[in-house]
Amino acid sequence: MTETADEPIRLFDRYFEEYQVGEIAESGTRTITAEDIDTFAHLTGDHHPAHTDADFATPLFGGVIAHGVLTFGVVVGLTVEYNRRAVAYGYDRIRFPRPVSAGTTIRARSEVVELSEHRRRDIGLVTKQYTGFDASGATVLACRHTIAVDRRSHTLVSDIHDPVETALAASHHAFERSRTATPAQRAAWLRAIADGLDGAADELVAIARRETHLTEGRLRNELVRTSFQARLFADRLDDGTLFDTRIDLEDPAWPMGARPDIRRGYVPIGPVLVFAASNFPFAFSTVGGDTVSALAAGCSVVVKAHSGHLELSRRTAEIVVQQLHDAGAPDGLFTSIEGQDAGTAAVQDRRIKAVGFTGSEAGGRALFDLAVARPDPIPFYGELGSTNPVVVTEAGWAARADDIATGFAASFTMGSGQFCTQPGVILVPDAADFVARLTVPAVDPMLNERIADGYERAVREVSGHPEVTVAAVGPAGDDAPSAHVLTCSAEDVLGNSRIVTTEMFGPASVVVEYRDSAQALDVLRLFDGVLTATVQGGEQLDEFATDAVDVLGRIAGRVIWNQWPTGVTVSDAQQHGGPWPATTAPTTTSVGTAAASRFVRPIAYQNMPVTSLPQELMQ
Repeated sequence: MTETADEPIRLFDRYFEEYQVGEIAESGTRTITAEDIDTFAHLTGDHHPAHTDADFATPLFGGVIAHGVLTFGVVVGLTVEYNRRAVAYGYDRIRFPRPVSAGTTIRARSEVVELSEHRRRDIGLVTKQYTGFDASGATVLACRHTIAVDRRSHTLVSDIHDPVETALAASHHAFERSRTATPAQRAAWLRAIADGLDGAADELVAIARRETHLTEGRLRNELVRTSFQARLFADRLDDGTLFDTRIDLEDPAWPMGARPDIRRGYVPIGPVLVFAASNFPFAFSTVGGDTVSALAAGCSVVVKAHSGHLELSRRTAEIVVQQLHDAGAPDGLFTSIEGQDAGTAAVQDRRIKAVGFTGSEAGGRALFDLAVARPDPIPFYGELGSTNPVVVTEAGWAARADDIATGFAASFTMGSGQFCTQPGVILVPDAADFVARLTVPAVDPMLNERIADGYERAVREVSGHPEVTVAAVGPAGDDAPSAHVLTCSAEDVLGNSRIVTTEMFGPASVVVEYRDSAQALDVLRLFDGVLTATVQGGEQLDEFATDAVDVLGRIAGRVIWNQWPTGVTVSDAQQHGGPWPATTAPTTTSVGTAAASRFVRPIAYQNMPVTSLPQELMQ
């Protein structure tokens, strides 16, 4: 038997408390020789012709093959740890999915999959998954190995009340089942969640009213959107259109040479951490778009609840857990955690394989940096801030001035301006006429005091630029802020881009007067990535409008013509994203059925028997 190196034996002391579920160790390699197989046959007395008679074995296996127990022993030897505090407790689920012949080089991987108690309080049980691979990466052995390890103290696992660890461990184990769930099973889970939300609508809306200050009508509409979203993903799972699977059948006449049968599909990426948003307590929160997307993909989900609506988050989580349990989903498929430190720790935990986030640029960037700085960097799908520019062409203003002014007033104050698609900047040919046509409405209280304070600070910052004028202020209400309309010229903005690139999260917008279309386009080119960009024109796109669409298409995830950006429908063609700083992943969307693609990774199967393929790749 040959090996990559003879490592010296180094004994060490490692206690049960030092092991962590999800930790992985990779081994060196060993090559099994014909002499090894012959020696093992004599040592054990197992002279089955599959191991000793080439004439018998060659038609079946291409030559004599190693005993399964020999392969098992090699993998165990490659993964053994020389821990003076541990002894073998047992092996389970031993499988030999592929034969091993002389000349096969084996490497191994071990992963801690479970920490459990023993009746003796001075030891704990550590269970590892052992996997052996040949040089092609095919699995030749899989088994579970449990070791008994001394505890540093006599504290039991059940005595350690760590909700983050509990949630992560449960999610990790649930993924082992959810990753092989059929599309029909996943669809049933999503419909069960939708039914639970609808059935508890009165209770949930009442809680949300107490915590968020949002109106009952707004909350009920948002809850309808949330349950519809879950059912839409379920429908796409049922009809097989959620993911872009591709099948190339074998073609001996393929122009570049014979093409094998190759089929491209997707597998779930692993447990997903979702950070709930503050401004949408249903649609982008506990069971919002990120959660539904991940569950549809076959992932387990850990939600970090938002502090702005904790009671609602907890009750929603209870409903989701119960509905999933009743639908036969694995326990731990959906869990939740609370607190900033908990979210930070979970981002860095090896069991989490992707993160979905909706929130501020500063918070998202900090978490993104943690995700990519891990020893095993993971994708971080952050939807952050956006000022969402609007440009009104001369033709549009001449034909639709009152309509544009009315639509803008409704859009920038909708939901007290707390939409990520709120139009924060509008370019017009005549600022005085535009402001004169505006009726700035009263708005409702903001979600919480922190957001209200941030809004007031941002308005003071932008209006504090000497070039900026406060042109209109809406009425203030009980515990509600005033909407603000600020004005400046395009020349001012070209000299100080901070005027239009600073997000005022709330009911405020900057009106920028431009001299001509060339100057307006220069202002639009100042913007970095945004979620939406809008052109308000005449009946048809003229040269100015066409140029504006081209410029905005370089920076925006969604470009809108003669409508307004607030209100993001959930559909198959929706795109809710954009270049940095609108998002951290400009090639993806967080709304619509394409959002599920964030939480799968592509995989191709070549020359695979059809019966062993995932259901969606069978033909």
